[in-house]
Amino acid sequence: MSQIERIKNKNGIYHIILQGANYMHEKVFGWDEDKEKFIQILGLYKKKYGYEIYAYCIMDNHAHILLKEGKETISETVKAIRSAYIYWYSSRHRRCGQVFEERFKSEAIENHDDFTSTLRSIHQNPLKEGLVESLEEYKWISYHEYVKGCKIVDIDIGLELFSGNKDNFIMFHDEITNDTRI
Repeated sequence: MSQIERIKNKNGIYHIILQGANYMHEKVFGWDEDKEKFIQILGLYKKKYGYEIYAYCIMDNHAHILLKEGKETISETVKAIRSAYIYWYSSRHRRCGQVFEERFKSEAIENHDDFTSTLRSIHQNPLKEGLVESLEEYKWISYHEYVKGCKIVDIDIGLELFSGNKDNFIMFHDEITNDTRI
């Protein structure tokens, strides 16, 4: 069976979801060290491939990333990130076989409304899963980079959509919605 071609958009911004393999989506980020390594890989390949990261959320069995293509296509970029993580993860956990689902999910982000609702949806993922009561409690989301200072996330565009005001950004994220992206 042939794969359906990914939808391309002009601005190159995509919401990416990487899910653990198998029906129940295995825990591929089950330990803090796993999540830390994945974020480190995102930062390393950001320099190499020149992409921009606008948001991320690392859960135990999946990860969300909002990014803009750089020097490579979204497929090549995600392939490199996945491969680097799989190599490290397989070595650390002494396992072989599939780590992630065969294909990653992607959604083209076409406009400002898509961008802001996806940004909020990614950050609210741990809330909606019932893991925490507030965004401040969950360590593995880029929300903290917007509020406290950035490390690997390009926060300027995201904050610009809230008039550069962190309070507006926080209020927007405090509004719980039923919006689910992908």
